[in-house]
Amino acid sequence: YGLALVGGAWVSGTDGEGEEPDEAGLVRAAVRHTREAVGIDLCQVRTWFRLIEIDYHRPAEVVKGREFPEQQERSVVLVPFHWDALPPPDVYAAAVESVRAEAAARAEDEKKSADEKKAADEKKAADEQKQ
Repeated sequence: YGLALVGGAWVSGTDGEGEEPDEAGLVRAAVRHTREAVGIDLCQVRTWFRLIEIDYHRPAEVVKGREFPEQQERSVVLVPFHWDALPPPDVYAAAVESVRAEAAARAEDEKKSADEKKAADEKKAADEQKQ
């Protein structure tokens, strides 16, 4: 267990225009990758914090006969102010109640299935003893 970051590359044309992303483009990329990776939509978040920015310099090299050109890469870790994305309290309470009701119904169905299986197993054992 540990910390895992959700994200991916900024894509010109999808997340913004030009050669380098601006702050809004980085946020669009973060929203898009988070939605694709974990199904959470952060488009309502208005405040993002830049936690860390790492610049990589990868020199040109040859590995097993294959040439790799020099590259500059940048990774930016953005943290959303999640309170912006939360629904109003009444909507949240209704969603929680719905999830609880679904879980209770699922648990009841599983118990019923287990009870039916137990009864069938007991009947089968009783029938085998009679023979």
